[in-house]
Amino acid sequence: MKVSTREKLKFQAMELFATQGFSSTTVGAIEKAAGLTARSGGFYRHFPTKMSVLEAIVDEAEVEILEDFQHNLSLPLDNIKQELLTIGRMILHIGEKYRPLRILLRAEVGTLPELREKMKVINSRLADEHLFPWIASNLKNTSFSNNCPDEMIQIIFGSVFYYMISLDIGATPYGIEQNKYLETWADVWTKNLS
Repeated sequence: MKVSTREKLKFQAMELFATQGFSSTTVGAIEKAAGLTARSGGFYRHFPTKMSVLEAIVDEAEVEILEDFQHNLSLPLDNIKQELLTIGRMILHIGEKYRPLRILLRAEVGTLPELREKMKVINSRLADEHLFPWIASNLKNTSFSNNCPDEMIQIIFGSVFYYMISLDIGATPYGIEQNKYLETWADVWTKNLS
């Protein structure tokens, strides 16, 4: 399948923004990386500004993240461990896919506050639509049943997010391979939620 020029521009812009910074990346560099002639105006046929390409990336990330969870989580599986593994794998998959965006938003904390806020809203929607319902249904009849779902999301899934963020900086936490980590994490929480 042929990749459109618009998609190439978005991909290359994100890569350059993440590695060089938003302000330091020129439109000409984005055009060149996307296989266009630098400073030819090809970028502007698709996006009016550098900020607009970044906004398009964040808008599409919102749709993709929520749809990925909706379509790929065939829960309930009536098996807590398999459900945990499915959720953990989705979090790490999304983490991999949007790593350059997260790196950029952390690096440009003062420059892109609106987009950082939008990503917080996306994460809140993900929690509200997918993680809260799963947590609430699995806390019943456990020693954690009186705990609030939002705290339990952090307790149960916080280590998965830590693993993902460690990968952002190029470090596998404690050298633990991803599948081994997820299996161990799922075993621990399966015992606690059963």
